[in-house]
Amino acid sequence: MPNPRLAAVGFRLMLAVIGFFSLQPRGRNEMVSMPHFTSSAFEMHAAAFGICTFLGLAARRRPAAVAIGVMLYGTSLEAVQHLMPTRSFNVFDLLGNALGIALACGAFFAVRRRSAAIEQ
Repeated sequence: MPNPRLAAVGFRLMLAVIGFFSLQPRGRNEMVSMPHFTSSAFEMHAAAFGICTFLGLAARRRPAAVAIGVMLYGTSLEAVQHLMPTRSFNVFDLLGNALGIALACGAFFAVRRRSAAIEQ
């Protein structure tokens, strides 16, 4: 398992990165050139929110609080995007977020169980 302090820093950094890229305008007048990814937006959301959740859990935060908090954060970002003229609310982004969070929780508890078994 990663160092809890390092995981907490990574968790906060991931929240900032997700927020930054989620709120960038799209179109001709982009402030930041968005990187071109070959995977779909659904997969990017699942990966980003999964990594963020895993780091939050590794920072020894309460599992339910991390999962609910990260999901509410993603929902809030989608709501703000709805108010932006060059962005839009997308329910599939929320489903990607939820999938990433669920997979991260499952992976975290599997790794933690495995680590505990190795230590005994």
